[in-house]
Amino acid sequence: MTEYNKENSDEKPNILHLPIWRIVVVGSVLVVGFYLFWLIPALNDIKEKNLAHQLEIAARAEIKLREIALNRPKTRLDELYVFLLPKLRNNITFDTLDQNSLASFLDGRDDVDEFSIIDMAGNEKIRIAQGAVLGVSELKNRTREKYFQETVVAGFSLETAEEADKKTRIVTVMKRFNVAGLGNFIFRVKVDISRHLKDFSSNLKKKENELVFLVDGKGEIIDHFDDAQIGDSALGYDFIRQVLVASGSGDESYQTGAYVDPAGTKFQATALLFEPIHFVIVVEELYKDFWRSWNRFMFLAFLSVGFFIGLTMFLTNNTIKMFYFSRQVLREKNRTESIIASLETGIIEYDSDFRITLVNPKAETMLGLKKEDMIGKTVKSGDMTAYPKQKPLIQIFYPALAERVKRIQNKDGTLHTIEIKIREELDLQVTTIPILDASSNTFRYLKVLRDISRENAIAHSKSEFISVAAHQLRTPLSAIKWVFRMLLDEDVGAISKEQRDFLQKGYDSNERIIKLVGDMLDVARIEEGRFGFDFYYVDLPDLIAKTIEAFKIKAQEKNIKLVFIKPETLAPIKIDPVKIELALQNLIDNAVKYTHLNGTVTVKTEVIGTHVQVSVSDTGIGIQADQKDRLFRKFFRGTNAVRLETEGTGLGLFIVKNILLRHGGTIRVETEENKGTTFYFTLPLEGKFIPQENELVEFIEGL
Repeated sequence: MTEYNKENSDEKPNILHLPIWRIVVVGSVLVVGFYLFWLIPALNDIKEKNLAHQLEIAARAEIKLREIALNRPKTRLDELYVFLLPKLRNNITFDTLDQNSLASFLDGRDDVDEFSIIDMAGNEKIRIAQGAVLGVSELKNRTREKYFQETVVAGFSLETAEEADKKTRIVTVMKRFNVAGLGNFIFRVKVDISRHLKDFSSNLKKKENELVFLVDGKGEIIDHFDDAQIGDSALGYDFIRQVLVASGSGDESYQTGAYVDPAGTKFQATALLFEPIHFVIVVEELYKDFWRSWNRFMFLAFLSVGFFIGLTMFLTNNTIKMFYFSRQVLREKNRTESIIASLETGIIEYDSDFRITLVNPKAETMLGLKKEDMIGKTVKSGDMTAYPKQKPLIQIFYPALAERVKRIQNKDGTLHTIEIKIREELDLQVTTIPILDASSNTFRYLKVLRDISRENAIAHSKSEFISVAAHQLRTPLSAIKWVFRMLLDEDVGAISKEQRDFLQKGYDSNERIIKLVGDMLDVARIEEGRFGFDFYYVDLPDLIAKTIEAFKIKAQEKNIKLVFIKPETLAPIKIDPVKIELALQNLIDNAVKYTHLNGTVTVKTEVIGTHVQVSVSDTGIGIQADQKDRLFRKFFRGTNAVRLETEGTGLGLFIVKNILLRHGGTIRVETEENKGTTFYFTLPLEGKFIPQENELVEFIEGL
């Protein structure tokens, strides 16, 4: 056995030799104790929940019953007052009123059996019963009646009664009204609510599937979803009898209990007292349905006790294994940290609150800070003044605070990478990488620091070489150009046609070299940030029109139609007119160059939101679909473009894109091979959208 295997075999515990049974016993006792602690309250909660459900049903039934037994009689009383009020004008009193005309109040009010008007002395002034006006001798004095006395004191009273047929339920309401010019009178109305109570319980069962029945103050069932039980006494049910006994005593207005109906079915029911009529609303549910969740919970509780005992044994075994594997994980963690520590790339890990959780030695060296000064600290933008030593770290987290930052835009448009100068001799490329969990949610971030000082130095040397070489070439190329021009213009003597053809070819080739040199100089200036933009307000349509005018002769040579579509109104916008004209020249020149004879090139300007959009469309050769994504790279030219026009630098669109990015604009292309191409670019209407020097973005295709 190797030394490594021997070491690992010694570390792994012998699970069989551990006293697992002791842990199981202790765990089982704890589980049982825990269950006893919460099981009884939990079962009681289930019972209370079921009871609350029945009370909720009773409350809904009470609202419907209140409408029938209280609100309807009150409404009839108010209607009587409104009916009589117009008849008591012009000095007409109850004594002089034509009482025969009052019987019309009963028209359309079949539920009103009787109404009367009583003065404050208790004497009936008018009483109409069953549609007949009672004579003076039949009128009563109601002074001694309890409900009359309540009305005099409280202004309102209500009583219920059962007719001799034991089927008709009468609600009598009395209310004190002030009749203008006549004083206070008590209006009394007797309303038959039986027809409205009929099928009350049946409708609740049919519409809401609820089992509800009504009991009056004598304990008699007055409405039931089972018609056979209407008229039966409910006083044999203790919980209903207790509710009736408690009426008016201030005790609980509801009781619950179980009972067996005449058919032998057991129910669990709740009785709710309905005041002030002394009805009882009974909500019932099959006993087995009421206690189903309770019984199920009991079963699951005891089942889970056994489950937890088994689970305790399982977890005990696995906990021991977990200790072993946790050591393995710790060993792997240490190995990973060793790899990170040995990287030549700086690594900083932090959470969404910018609190640093990991720093490797290379990052310490690059930033000039110790790990202890960073780990566990939250990086705040306001700390740069208070802690000047942490300036490099703060600038990495808050690039806007740096003097100059180059943001590198990926192909998908994201900006996760920046280039920042930390010290005079140190340039860093900082890439931010989200760390995802198993659910693809970001829970940490990494900042990867790469020293690009040498790369930048090489790039600067290359750009400087190109710039110097191009400058050195411009002077002799300009001299060659004027020599060719003088010869072509015959300033030094006449030339033959053959000589002119050779001289013209030489002149054209020299012009192409001069353009290539100019483009290379522009690219070098762009890469070094020395392109030199000068922004001021310009009439964009006028600038476009002048640019198009310069291509008319070239377009006429191929019989190409140049079209310019202007917006109706466009205020001057802030741009660098020289650079925008250069961008337009590149786009229009390409459009004319790659459009066949008799084609069309259209330039259109329109305002879209906060930007103006300029499009350059042609009916030319288009661009192959698989080459579209490489259009804005340096030195790229489409395959079909090279076949049609062998001369070209492939730098024009690269320059165009960087000009537009500096203006805060964008550029995109729509194309179809052999049908044409349209370039769309935008410019902001307001100068505030133009990025500052330290906000510039470098576009890196395919990064």
